[in-house]
Amino acid sequence: MAPLLLKISDAQRELGLGKTTVYALLREGKLDGLKIGFARRITRESCERYVRETLAAQADGPLDLSTGRREER
Repeated sequence: MAPLLLKISDAQRELGLGKTTVYALLREGKLDGLKIGFARRITRESCERYVRETLAAQADGPLDLSTGRREER
């Protein structure tokens, strides 16, 4: 059975993202995490939710970074 809580390094590996990006997603509230002593952990469910929501958003069309709007297909 997979662990419910992931270390930052495990979340990086699972998501295929860098440490800075994972911390930014935590700060933005896109990933749920908690602190246990000095250790920070991320919930596996929030990683899975982030991937689902990101895929769904991209299905609506790519985001034009200059306008912040979705490009029409």
